[in-house]
Amino acid sequence: MEKIKVAVILGAGFGKRLLPITNNIPKPLVKIGNETILEKTITLIQKLNLKKILINSHYKKDLLKDFIKKKRFNIDIQIFEEIPDILNTGGGISNMVMNNKHDYFLTLNPDTMWNENYVDEILKMEKQFFKFNSKNILLVVNKDKSFD
Repeated sequence: MEKIKVAVILGAGFGKRLLPITNNIPKPLVKIGNETILEKTITLIQKLNLKKILINSHYKKDLLKDFIKKKRFNIDIQIFEEIPDILNTGGGISNMVMNNKHDYFLTLNPDTMWNENYVDEILKMEKQFFKFNSKNILLVVNKDKSFD
């Protein structure tokens, strides 16, 4: 069975909804408990056995790069800097995808509090994606369970 091997993490945004917390750090580095939102996302990706992570960066990009270097995650991580201007969601994804040789990507937004409880749902989604030869697929949550 075909598998998705690469995850894309959206990390370039300004984090305006989390002001004033994001005045000094990018949103992916906001801590919830003892872990950053980014760490929770990377942990999920590792549990999915993906091989590579692409992260776009813009706002406070040096803090994000330094964090990745310092943590030395046990997975290949490539950071794409959006400079001089932010490319927004679609542009950021397109920039990362167009500059990689892989055919399939799992795109994750660090706005979600990812954890291992999502693994089964994502694997089911991946199976459906390949079974029906889809162009794309979207995992959504019931509005009653969403906090945004």
